Amino acid sequence: MPPDHYLTVTVKDTKFRDALDQLVALRNFAAHESPASKKKVLEALKIQKIGSAGAWVKRQDRFPKLAGRLTDLADAISDAAPY
Repeated sequence: MPPDHYLTVTVKDTKFRDALDQLVALRNFAAHESPASKKKVLEALKIQKIGSAGAWVKRQDRFPKLAGRLTDLADAISDAAPY
């Protein structure tokens, strides 16, 4: 994909970066639970310890907040699409 493609431009937008980094890190930690994936999730979430990805997401209203930011990303992609 060219760097000026609407999808590339939208996904690289800084306002969506944290949500995407958190989603990817949480997914990888949930799937692998390796020391490397745990290190990445701690960095992405800016925390010092975590039990499991699911436990972190379901507490303190985190899932709706993360889902809302990802919905904003999906809306931005839809708005930027030329069709």
